[in-house]
Amino acid sequence: MNCFIYSLFLVWEWEIHFGSLKIFLPWWIIAIPSALLIVIPILIISRLYSKKKFVCPNCNESFYPRMRSSLFIIHMNDDVYLKCPYCKKRSMCHPSYRQTEEKK
Repeated sequence: MNCFIYSLFLVWEWEIHFGSLKIFLPWWIIAIPSALLIVIPILIISRLYSKKKFVCPNCNESFYPRMRSSLFIIHMNDDVYLKCPYCKKRSMCHPSYRQTEEKK
């Protein structure tokens, strides 16, 4: 079993069979697009959440979350679990639908 797991890390090319046709692909042709298909949507969604304004239920201050904190965000319907930069408490923050001031 250990030899099999060790050999997975040493694979330099993958062999794909389509009937009698054999295609040899280097590992990076599959690994790089797979990584991009995971990373790009996460960055797009976190960018969208960082442009939304949220209101803290504890102190009623409105704020924009950092992109880093909105990477892996816990949400329920429209409410999002964030840390308020003013009162420093984590809670389910509501989105603010009033966009009176622009984000700088």
